[in-house]
Amino acid sequence: MPFDPKPLQEFIEEGDRASPLIFAGRADEIECAKAALRSVERGRLAGQTALFTGAPGAGKTALLEHLKEDFERNGLAVAARLPVELIERPTDAIGAVVMQIDPEIAKKARQEITTTYGGGISSVISAGAERSKKDAGMSAMPTFATIHPLLKKRLNGKPVVLFLDEAQDAVGDRPNGTNSLIQELHKGHSGPFLLIAGGLSDSKSVFKQIGISRFGRNRLHALGLLSGAEVREAAEDFLANEEYGIDCGPPAIRQQWVEALADESKGWPQHLTNAFCGAAEEIIKADGSLGNANLAAALKSSREYRESYYKARIEGVPLKLIADIYAAMPDSGGLGYDEIGKVIDRAYRSRSGMSGRLPQEKAFDELLHRGVLQDCMPERFDAPIPSLRKYVFALAKHNGWQPLSSDSGAR
Repeated sequence: MPFDPKPLQEFIEEGDRASPLIFAGRADEIECAKAALRSVERGRLAGQTALFTGAPGAGKTALLEHLKEDFERNGLAVAARLPVELIERPTDAIGAVVMQIDPEIAKKARQEITTTYGGGISSVISAGAERSKKDAGMSAMPTFATIHPLLKKRLNGKPVVLFLDEAQDAVGDRPNGTNSLIQELHKGHSGPFLLIAGGLSDSKSVFKQIGISRFGRNRLHALGLLSGAEVREAAEDFLANEEYGIDCGPPAIRQQWVEALADESKGWPQHLTNAFCGAAEEIIKADGSLGNANLAAALKSSREYRESYYKARIEGVPLKLIADIYAAMPDSGGLGYDEIGKVIDRAYRSRSGMSGRLPQEKAFDELLHRGVLQDCMPERFDAPIPSLRKYVFALAKHNGWQPLSSDSGAR
């Protein structure tokens, strides 16, 4: 059968997206979500919200997609996507969820909730209905309480699992209806609903703003690096994927590529995608033959993808500030919020290399959003990837800047 380059070309095109295409590892996080599901199934409803945080490229979206597919495949629950664009009103978001589960039940819910709220959920189910402004501040609890009995028979007593991506954008400055929705899911007063959320490292503080500061045991995870075994397994699966139809040739050649791609990833999911994109480019040129593909060129392309990713992370943030924070970090354990604040204050006072548009008071939040910082333990923050720290130091040196800490070159 002749080699068809189209699937690999599509992989490369999709690889330009902000989130990794490859899911690998994450056994602890998968168990966290399944444990939360088991707790809800046993009737323990409160505090089972699972939150996975991490820098851009840590694989949060890939993890949520994997969990959703796994739950649906094994019949463990009816999983639904909680639409952020509709989350400003609890009835809107809940209505969209019910539509994903069962349109017929959604019709019944429309009849009951329309009578109660004069619009509400029907504005989602009936496109074009005028939205009620007062609904933005409505408590989500009555809406849940109305919907769940309708779903109970359809679900055979199983929970509804809702997945929320980009959790840092879902609450905070939006209308109170959003806060009510997330709070009600977390409190578990209205039936067996489980929320599994993924967001940037500041998602914890965003949830805290609406009164959710305590999560159940092992319900909060920060996504870090993958292990060597996990990235090697992902590389093997990529090369062996029947959809790509790669002629891997002798085992020694395949193993050489596996080890090289795994090493190139540095254990970071986005880098793993980048490494596979570089490999795909050369495999296409070699008409699907791994033995004829240029491994050195593939790794070079992978590094170019990685550099583009790093440039996107630090764009709009003073490079000197990032270098100073990284230079102040110990070899392990990261820095506390107050320690980072002192470095920021000192850097802005010095003004050297601080040209840019980032206000001092917004610096810490922007560092989290950009993925320059990631929580490594409670209330402490580190660089998410060691190679990002090296990249920043190299750029700082190129610009003739000496970080405020004198031992930066050792890290």
